[in-house]
Amino acid sequence: MRNREITERAPKDAAHIPVQLVETPKLLLTSREVSELTGISVSTLSIWRTRKEGPRYVKFNRGIFYRPESLRKFFEYCEVRTIDMR
Repeated sequence: MRNREITERAPKDAAHIPVQLVETPKLLLTSREVSELTGISVSTLSIWRTRKEGPRYVKFNRGIFYRPESLRKFFEYCEVRTIDMR
């Protein structure tokens, strides 16, 4: 089963990131998969990890992985609410 995107992918130079990323049967996503879905570079994700910023991640078997739910929560936290949002 392939990933089914809920919102469009963010362009590489986008200043915004979609809050609803992906509906997937996968429990964990690689940094590359997160980068492809969001437009955030793999190196930015790496920098965020060293600074203890960005979305929560899992270290497993010498690999770095992200849970889809952790990504959603992170982007919801970053979302700026404006007066016209109801």
